[in-house]
Amino acid sequence: MTGLRRALVKAALALACSLGSGARAQSTAWQSNVEGWLIKAVENQRVCLAEALYHDGTRFRIGIVGPEKKLVFVFSKPGWNSLRRNTTYKIRFVFDGQKTWTGDATGAEWAGSPALIIDPVKEAFLTDFMNFYNIALFLENQSLGAFALRGSSAALIELRKCHDAGSVAGGPAGQGGGASAEVRPGVLACVGPLGRDATPRTIEAAFGKQNVLVQPVQKGQVAPPLLVFPDNPARRLEFYWRYPVSQRWLASIRLPEESRWKIAVPGTDATVGVGSTLEEVEHAHGKPFRFLAYGPEDGGLASPAAWLGGRLSQVEGGCALFLQFRPTVLAAASATGDGSDLMSNAESTRRLHPVVVRAELYWPTQHGEERGQRLQALLE
Repeated sequence: MTGLRRALVKAALALACSLGSGARAQSTAWQSNVEGWLIKAVENQRVCLAEALYHDGTRFRIGIVGPEKKLVFVFSKPGWNSLRRNTTYKIRFVFDGQKTWTGDATGAEWAGSPALIIDPVKEAFLTDFMNFYNIALFLENQSLGAFALRGSSAALIELRKCHDAGSVAGGPAGQGGGASAEVRPGVLACVGPLGRDATPRTIEAAFGKQNVLVQPVQKGQVAPPLLVFPDNPARRLEFYWRYPVSQRWLASIRLPEESRWKIAVPGTDATVGVGSTLEEVEHAHGKPFRFLAYGPEDGGLASPAAWLGGRLSQVEGGCALFLQFRPTVLAAASATGDGSDLMSNAESTRRLHPVVVRAELYWPTQHGEERGQRLQALLE
């Protein structure tokens, strides 16, 4: 164990011991309940906590500690008696049966129960925790159970809001208005309030309730989107749901033609959006891509048929990106194509000087989800 990790684990163990043994004596300056998660600030320990209790007694606790915003995950259960304090274990997390994280956990005790502490926690792990639906835990290849992550995105948004509001003694000054929906001002990614398990409430918390229009679904009609900044074309966003009646599971976020929003390119400071040129998109992507071109009768519109790897094959948070291009130079039908695939770096394509006229972030249907949609439709 490195010196840095040893120091972090020592701090986390001290936090677990102090909070666990004297929970009743702590002073809480902030407390709220969000979709089954308890959010609270403990002034004495300069920490904001999010806690979820499952039916088998397992507890998930996530803490933001001090002004440095150090993240600590703690998992505890009364029956984990084989765990030993200060012992390092190999732990594995599997999200939705498809994405795996591995790392080290330290045995501890929290509120009288054996516990595992993960410290420090990577932001990418936190993003997955917010955006996937289920998590399975394995300790030294032994299953510790599988748990639903319902409400995790809203809970972590509230947790950050707790910390940023200055509820923790010695914490940062309040920044007002809760967690930001943007990676950077005017830049979007599929995380936090824009993650797949977003709700109208998290969107209102991010953008301001006065800027959000929730439209009711009329029976027999196409479900209208939830609108952000509905009267401002440059800032307007359209949210479409997989289950429109209950407004659950985001299906897509659309940026209309007048949009000024940009989309974060993973691993860089670059962005793309409406108005981006073909060359700018290709440069941000890091390689040529293939797209489907249409004839003049369709306005010469084109969209990526395959990103062929590269940075834009998946946006931060696990969603996919759709861009629609339109040529700015008039061309013959043979130049724009007839529904065939073209490469972005082809000379015939470059001569058209295409620009992005519409953008959309969306979540592809996952294995088994179609059956769930049919069941949800029956319930709605």
